[in-house]
Amino acid sequence: MRALIMPTDIFNVVELRAVTRVMKKRGWEYDIRALKSEIIAEDKSLKVKLSGVISEIKDVGPYDLVLATSGEPTRKWALCEDINARRLIAEQHNRNKWVGSICATVPILKDIANGARVTCYNSYDVMEVLQAAGAILEMRSILVDLDKKIVTAQAPPMAEMWVEVCCDCVEGKDTGGIWLSQFEYKQNMGYYHKVSGPGPLHTRVGKK
Repeated sequence: MRALIMPTDIFNVVELRAVTRVMKKRGWEYDIRALKSEIIAEDKSLKVKLSGVISEIKDVGPYDLVLATSGEPTRKWALCEDINARRLIAEQHNRNKWVGSICATVPILKDIANGARVTCYNSYDVMEVLQAAGAILEMRSILVDLDKKIVTAQAPPMAEMWVEVCCDCVEGKDTGGIWLSQFEYKQNMGYYHKVSGPGPLHTRVGKK
């Protein structure tokens, strides 16, 4: 399996580390591509080797999953409005393949969001864009729209679980309803179970 990861140019360390850690653990290949040839962490704590820039990708055919990760709030729109990044998301969707986005970068999905159930960062400007695009907002921690093949997450603390769920969806594993609490979960034979803990529940919508 192979994923394309598109972070903002001032990226969130928690999210990007979670993505690469899960991908390596599961034996996935991945390319990290951004708008610029160099990107920096919000806290300057992590350097990332990029595979190239987003504009160089002409075809999403090699990718089983396309993800967008967030970072410094003022930089989210550079990625979400980028014509090439949005083209890759749309092409992946048109090929009936999985896409995912987290936190303030969920508006990158606006071209495919009409009728989709998504969650996002709890910010008026982010929610306004998605509602204008026809998305159905449900402020959950993680939300899987099985019909649209879209997986969204609300904030960085959900990043590792979000990536695990994205990979499970691509690999065809039964995500079993994804009834999870915000801060803890357990996995057993591909099924996610509800566990105790504070916060909203995770859920999925649609039919397989």
